[in-house]
Amino acid sequence: CPKILFGTPVKIHLTMFVFIVIEFSASLRFITTFPLYSVLVIVLCGPILIATVLVHEWGHLWMSRRIGGGVHEMVIWPLGGYTF
Repeated sequence: CPKILFGTPVKIHLTMFVFIVIEFSASLRFITTFPLYSVLVIVLCGPILIATVLVHEWGHLWMSRRIGGGVHEMVIWPLGGYTF
């Protein structure tokens, strides 16, 4: 069930969560030498990555509406996102 932001459905693709799990798993090898590293990976790769991609895609959404286009959906995934 997509969330509606600014009148447009926003979906977070499953691969975003897979990416976060892979990054967290890879960070566990440093848990003995730098215990906070895993926490930083979750904080930086999770919410901050999603937020920056979301803000970037909002730019496409607003510009599309400004020039008279329409946006049906926004999808956020690890390699960026797409608005169509």
